[in-house]
Amino acid sequence: MRFLSVAFVPALLLLAAAAIAAAEGLPATVHKDSVAVHSQPKFDAPTVATLTRNSPVMVADQQGLWYQVNLASGASGYLRVNEVRIASSSAS
Repeated sequence: MRFLSVAFVPALLLLAAAAIAAAEGLPATVHKDSVAVHSQPKFDAPTVATLTRNSPVMVADQQGLWYQVNLASGASGYLRVNEVRIASSSAS
């Protein structure tokens, strides 16, 4: 029974984090020199924007190894998860 609790709690926390991210979006920044934002979560999809290091984005959703992001310009598209870093939250 204890094993079930130990396995259940992290899964529940992960689901809660995903729900919060979907509702509000998570701030993130591009950490590579240059990345292409694609119109769909695949490499051969058209590029809708090109971002540079430290460009801010809002992560709206995740599909496999892709984040759906909203850009400061109002556009949206997809970046690979390894191209951005989710901003850490700090307590005041």
